Amino acid sequence: MTTFGLAQWWEPHAPAGRIAGTLFHDDTGSVRLSLDGHFPVPLQNGECAADGIPRPVSPPMSDIPMLVGVTSEGKYITLIDCRVVKASGIPGFTKTSQEIKPELVAYDVHCGCPEEFRLTSLWVRYSNLDEWASTSGFKAAITETQPYRVSMEYVKPEPIRAVLSNGLRVGVGFSATGPDYARLYREMRMEQAAWLTIDSTEERPYDELIRVLTLFADLVALGIGQPLRPLELQAGALDLDSGKSVHFDLYHNAKPIAPVLPDIDAPWMLFTLTDLQTSFTETLETWCIQQERIQPLYGLYFGTLRSQSMYVEHRFLNMFQALEAFDRRDHVMPPEKLEKHNLRLDRIFQAAGNTHDRKWLKRHLRYSHEPAAVDRLRRLIAKYDAAWVFDDLRREPELAANLRNFYTHYDRKLEPSLPPEHERPRIMHNLATRLQLLCEVILLTEIGFTGDQIKQRMNETHRLERRLAK
Repeated sequence: MTTFGLAQWWEPHAPAGRIAGTLFHDDTGSVRLSLDGHFPVPLQNGECAADGIPRPVSPPMSDIPMLVGVTSEGKYITLIDCRVVKASGIPGFTKTSQEIKPELVAYDVHCGCPEEFRLTSLWVRYSNLDEWASTSGFKAAITETQPYRVSMEYVKPEPIRAVLSNGLRVGVGFSATGPDYARLYREMRMEQAAWLTIDSTEERPYDELIRVLTLFADLVALGIGQPLRPLELQAGALDLDSGKSVHFDLYHNAKPIAPVLPDIDAPWMLFTLTDLQTSFTETLETWCIQQERIQPLYGLYFGTLRSQSMYVEHRFLNMFQALEAFDRRDHVMPPEKLEKHNLRLDRIFQAAGNTHDRKWLKRHLRYSHEPAAVDRLRRLIAKYDAAWVFDDLRREPELAANLRNFYTHYDRKLEPSLPPEHERPRIMHNLATRLQLLCEVILLTEIGFTGDQIKQRMNETHRLERRLAK
């Protein structure tokens, strides 16, 4: 448990009501605030205490929109969306205390009210991002003769940015720290870091900026081949007094969903920043515009990718459902086929003996125009020229559909068509891997990669072979 030290805390609208409290990291890594007291709330509807004088009372667990604090060293801190997780004591009779978990922690800044917490920029550093960016500002020269001499030059790389149609500027920026002169007698150290950035010419809500930046991060995750974990967060806002931009550290107080995984080297990634530089704006704009159409696939694919632990049955069903839902939204039955199908339904309904039978038929044939799950899967394979994803194009899609139907409906009639139960985990893992690859083929195609480029990159990175179980 890490303690930040004692500080004074108050609500922005009531600076006189200061309470001592300690900000600390709990055992799960979350930031919490332990208050020696409580923030009162006025009585409702003019209620009065016994002596007739209105007194503030504290509901046991009332959330607080914003708290500001200052440490004994004079450091400013702002806590946003504070949820009271513990409360003890009886106001007016015993000593009270509260323990609070904020959603956001902003360092070195004070906000006047929750409505003023609007930002002009966000910078987020993610796992694997340095390798994906593959951009360096270092240049070194080493002499091969004596005396041994090394000269080094560093120029921070220029940011790469795209202006989206909504006015937001999204891109990749770089920061540098060092050199550390304190140890110059034996070493000199500099570090460069890559960040995903979003900027706006006007202040916008945090939720809006982080939502767009997360879309960008998911695009990068698609290229890397594994989910990104946020490592560091910085923000920019306008100072109300001076009108100048101020920058500060921001901490999102939630455990990252993405698991901790080994870093991936650039040669094993499907694409890097270098591959997007000539079409950076177009790719980002396309990725954002396509969200409505690809959302069924997008949500299930990235949700499964981020999961720290998931049974193979769930991963398989998620990937199959992602493809099935995408095809249902993407594919529209030709009007002539739909008309022919409706005429057939009319003939069937007219042949029904009575009104009750017709209603029953209409209810049960409402989705009769929808193709079977295996047909949807085969249609996507054909549309995206992805037959190479499967070893047996006739058998594997049908087996995947049978497994999907069995684990969705538990229809015992399907069991004879399934592999023996002890072999199913391995087979379902491999089918889930192939379905995940098909999801990636679709997503890459939708942002502009050609079928040949995708197949070549999948083969070069051995993406399928590295994941299949023997």
